[in-house]
Amino acid sequence: MQTVVRIQTHLEEDVEVSLPKQEVYEEYGAYCTENVIKPFSTADFGKVMKQVFPNVISQYKVDFMNQCF
Repeated sequence: MQTVVRIQTHLEEDVEVSLPKQEVYEEYGAYCTENVIKPFSTADFGKVMKQVFPNVISQYKVDFMNQCF
């Protein structure tokens, strides 16, 4: 649940921006480390991203709303 809320509040879909999946996952991993949260696997994180942003495929076409994921 924390992952979904974090994605919803710190990422937004933007057709003009394309971020590598690995970069988005690394930011998520850093957030988890800082907050002592066990991160989802990359596969599970990808599934959550697809739920939150169903129109986004391959590279995540999202924009960080602020620098700290």
